[in-house]
Amino acid sequence: MEQRTVDLRNVKIVDSREPGEIRDKLLSSGWWQEQLLSGDYSFYTCQYHRVGITRKTTDDFLGSINDRFSKQLEEMLDFYHVCIILIENPWNWAGDKMISSRGQEHITKQGVLNYLHRWQAKGFILERTIDWRDSVERLNELYALYQHSYSLSARSKGYSDERLLALPCGLRGKSGQLLLRGRSLRQIANMSKTDLLSLSLEGIGEKRAQLVEEHFTRTEAISGEH
Repeated sequence: MEQRTVDLRNVKIVDSREPGEIRDKLLSSGWWQEQLLSGDYSFYTCQYHRVGITRKTTDDFLGSINDRFSKQLEEMLDFYHVCIILIENPWNWAGDKMISSRGQEHITKQGVLNYLHRWQAKGFILERTIDWRDSVERLNELYALYQHSYSLSARSKGYSDERLLALPCGLRGKSGQLLLRGRSLRQIANMSKTDLLSLSLEGIGEKRAQLVEEHFTRTEAISGEH
């Protein structure tokens, strides 16, 4: 029997535990349904890098800022090359508190933004949508975006590894490519300045090593809203 080879770049997966209306819409536009080990959606870039997306409604996200969700995000960093948090539905602020659709108060605005900031510093990309229909549209847009052989910040230089976006400015060209070669963003985030210098990579001296270390360890608050 002749075996047919499937190009992984054509495979878009929605987790079988996602809500029915979202799954149905995605399945009708060419997505496959499977139970993912990590994340809610997965596909490959044009360079065969794995993209993982976790979707949370605002209420779910506010109730998930805990060790369990943090562990899930760490697992995504281990498994995917590109990691995305998609938060669905608008924020509802009351003073410095965030309020759920059921009127329940949650942690402070600063606590929420600091939590997101730490995960963005580790390499996650934040996406916001209005409702589940908007989420479906954005998921298809993201898939289409990653089928192009360029990253948004490095296009003019001819580099195409989307993970460059997670590195500090100044390391989104050749030096960043060398740093990412054979290493995950999580490994880089856990490196000290001394560790980085010991790699003896072209273009990464004292100043840039310090920049990378500070980029992945800073915890100051984000100014403004997402």
